[in-house]
Amino acid sequence: MYHNQFFSHTKTIKLCVTAFSFERLGGGQWIILMITFFLSQFQNSMAQGTCDVIAPQDCADFDITICQRTPAIPNPPNCDGCSAVPIDCHRIQYVVRLSAASDITGDNDLCFLLDYTDLELELELAFTGTNSGMTRINEAATLSTCNSTPISVNGNYVAIAYGNGGSLPQIEFTRSQAGVPFYTELFTIVVDVYPSDVFELVCPFFRLAEGDDLTCYFPNTNTPPTPDFIAPQAYELALDNDANVLFLTDTPVFDMDNLGVTVPLMIRSNHNTPAATLSMPYLDFILTVTSEEPIIPPVKLNATGYEVTISPSDQMSTSFIITARRTGAALTFSSGGGINTMFSLYFERPDPQNMSTEVDITFISGRFEAQFLTNPPGAIFCKKMVKGGTGDRTITFTGTDACVNTNLSLNVNGTYGSGSGDCGDLYTSVALGIPNGSDVREVRFVLEFEMSNGAYIDEANIQNGLPCNLSNNALTCTNRVGSLACYDVDGNTLTYCYRTTPGNEIDYTGGELLIPVIGPSGCIQQVYVREAAYYIVGQGTTVCVPDIELSGFPICSREIAGKIKYGTDIDMSCWVEEVEVEIAETGNACSPHTLYTACPSNPGSSTPYAYCVCDEGEYIITPFKDDNPLNGVTTYDLVLMSKHILSLEPLTTPYHIIAADANKSGSVTTFDIVELRKLILGTYTVLPNNTSWRFVPREHVFPTPSDPFQTAFPVTLKAVINSGGINYQNPNNNTIEYETADFTGIKVGDVNCSAIPCGNSGADVCLSCATYPQRPSNPAQRYSLSVPGRSVKEGEVVILPVYASGQEPVIAYQAGFRFDPAKFTFLSVSAGDLMGFTPDAINLNDVASGQFKVVWFSMDYDNNYLEPGKVLFYVALQAKSAVESAEWILKLDDTVMENLGYTPDNMELPMLARLAQAQTREESIQQTASIAVACKPNPASTIVHLDITKQTAGMTRVFVFGPYGVRMFYREIQSASGNFQVAIEEVAQWPAGIYTWQVQQGADILTGKFVKQ
Repeated sequence: MYHNQFFSHTKTIKLCVTAFSFERLGGGQWIILMITFFLSQFQNSMAQGTCDVIAPQDCADFDITICQRTPAIPNPPNCDGCSAVPIDCHRIQYVVRLSAASDITGDNDLCFLLDYTDLELELELAFTGTNSGMTRINEAATLSTCNSTPISVNGNYVAIAYGNGGSLPQIEFTRSQAGVPFYTELFTIVVDVYPSDVFELVCPFFRLAEGDDLTCYFPNTNTPPTPDFIAPQAYELALDNDANVLFLTDTPVFDMDNLGVTVPLMIRSNHNTPAATLSMPYLDFILTVTSEEPIIPPVKLNATGYEVTISPSDQMSTSFIITARRTGAALTFSSGGGINTMFSLYFERPDPQNMSTEVDITFISGRFEAQFLTNPPGAIFCKKMVKGGTGDRTITFTGTDACVNTNLSLNVNGTYGSGSGDCGDLYTSVALGIPNGSDVREVRFVLEFEMSNGAYIDEANIQNGLPCNLSNNALTCTNRVGSLACYDVDGNTLTYCYRTTPGNEIDYTGGELLIPVIGPSGCIQQVYVREAAYYIVGQGTTVCVPDIELSGFPICSREIAGKIKYGTDIDMSCWVEEVEVEIAETGNACSPHTLYTACPSNPGSSTPYAYCVCDEGEYIITPFKDDNPLNGVTTYDLVLMSKHILSLEPLTTPYHIIAADANKSGSVTTFDIVELRKLILGTYTVLPNNTSWRFVPREHVFPTPSDPFQTAFPVTLKAVINSGGINYQNPNNNTIEYETADFTGIKVGDVNCSAIPCGNSGADVCLSCATYPQRPSNPAQRYSLSVPGRSVKEGEVVILPVYASGQEPVIAYQAGFRFDPAKFTFLSVSAGDLMGFTPDAINLNDVASGQFKVVWFSMDYDNNYLEPGKVLFYVALQAKSAVESAEWILKLDDTVMENLGYTPDNMELPMLARLAQAQTREESIQQTASIAVACKPNPASTIVHLDITKQTAGMTRVFVFGPYGVRMFYREIQSASGNFQVAIEEVAQWPAGIYTWQVQQGADILTGKFVKQ
């Protein structure tokens, strides 16, 4: 039975529910466990022995059973199972089994093997009350159970996959006696449980299939019976307090600059009876942290061996919950007791950091597992630790009090540039909420900018209209900002300080500090006021902290900007010049704008496209380029495409495959080769159904890289601009988002990435994605062709073979030839010794001016090579005047087409022609010892005669082949020895061209050519 289906499903309802209730309630957390058995043929060889092989016939025959193991209650029936993990005071094990009806096989059978194709099961650990964050699947313990297959655990997701493309594993059902149901154990989950958490184990999905004969879904539209299960018994995890195990905090240690404090967390044992080491392999606890003013989340320090969760973890708050669990080696305490420092918490001052506040650390609860290491070791016991005298701790940050006058404020606002052309510029304005006419003795503040997408403070263009009196600034300000200004910028932090002596106060009349921020598509996510202080005469006797007012954040530029490069490495690959990029608003509120990319002006510089749009909204970004279609396109690309089509060497990236789709059909076929060959030959000047370049968002991930056409890929980008910034999306699927507006350029036809995308190549130092072909290390190395030279009479027709004289075999070539149209008239061309030379391989459109182009490549990479001595093709010319034998009649010319040959080892060789020795005339007699043949006239228009003389009687066979190898004529002649003539009158109906005759007499074969005019 073969497994030829992949199943997907949607969870709709909850089944197989088992509920657990403890003392305290926990939050929301879920765990999914999925088992998938798939993709192979059931091996009957597995079934050898006494167990029959049974295929499921009725969905009602199978149930899911789940049983719970805990230390508090006896194991339920059939729940003993196998586990290398002990069941202790903080763990529950869940054994998940598949049961089968008692009558599924013979009455007395005690086992059977399941014949199946797919088996899927999902379990979800869903919390129905508050969740402490401490109840979860234990990855290490689950992996240590004796499950029969490898389990991969990723956070709260656990997956088991049988088979992995190979043979399905044997599933054996057993029972202890006849008449009772069968069962097989599938897997075991180990869950660490914290007191008071309430959760339930649900089974939202189950599927069993046996080929096309039976498929059972739980649930599904056929509503088969709901799986049964053995409900785990609910119990209460109640632990006694241990007055000898205490949670403590050590004395807080403040930083030297008083900006933060470290609080060590400790556990103490007062046990001295028995007089033995106390080992504590497990402990966990919960703390709360509250603050008068918002602070950033505490930071754990030196927490190796502990799993610590701080919530919330990413925002300022006045309240945090901290949970910790010991995951390292056991803690030990000496026989007389002792203290272990677990880890520390670091608290940073609130914002502004010069504000005073108090932070309270409160111990909520904790538990531990321990054992006295007597000889023999004592029993393991599990209890709650209690709060010691310093279990709770208050941290006091002394600082500056808030201003009594609540109208005093520091106003920080994000805003755009005022001009229509500077929407890419962002500003942060700082205004002092101080009544006009006030005497200002001191103003200081520190701003820390959180920015993204490379935005930075433009220090050189800051405009300052706030109080600033350099000559009277006290030493405290000089230390902060130096002696030349009232502000200083250090990275993303700006410090402002003005302070003068009594009697030299400034009469405040308003003002603003304007801080420019630069960065295409950049954002100021937030500005944090790390310090703020005012001294206003008459508003108090010292400095105070004003109210902080932040507005306008986050703020992002409305500049759409991106890079367009040739190659997947956006940093190192080559820029693409002269790409026409249209940016159009979908609602037509703004006129579309078109801009063009350029080459970099010097090495290392960048030339992204960038444009400031008129307003918030949705914009479509469309790159377009349709010039120089032959850039990077050679016959070698046809070789790579043919190998891909033949599955000899598949193209390795989706970009190469898209480049090979010359006719834009959504596939790569020989039709694409035909189109590109016409382009290389010059039959086409452009591809009729495609552009020269295509573009794909750089961050787009192809679902199937080996077939990028399977799912429509985006060729544009959608930019969604609002107050939160710019969001780039896949226009085909708005749920797919990108971080940049970068595109990867794809040169159509250039399968090996040899195009030059930027003309200013000297300045553009970049990495090409081209690997092959390679040029030889010796630049003088060439591949030579031989073209015969010969004397020709006026009016005479000459048939010239062009043949290989180079030493290497060649699998492809492209060549441009030239002759003198004043001396010769072109008549025809025909195939030589190479298979695959067809009329499409040559462009004769310019023979009147004395030139033509040829392209050939092999589709048989084992046998069909251009090897030394092989004829590429034949050319028939008629002389307008006499020619001496030493003259060139036909030459290679790189101005007609770049002459290149390609070897099987991916070498690209420039080609040159050599003048060969004179050849015999075609109308002369061809002969052997037993037969002679003369062909006349040559050229011919209506009839050709073959005059044959043979020495012996017998059968003579006569063939004529067309210019590209098609047999045009055949005749068998039984005759005596002597002379006779074969008249080929059919020539009159044949098209003009070079034809090959062949006469066979016994083992002798003579051949020659004639021209049909």
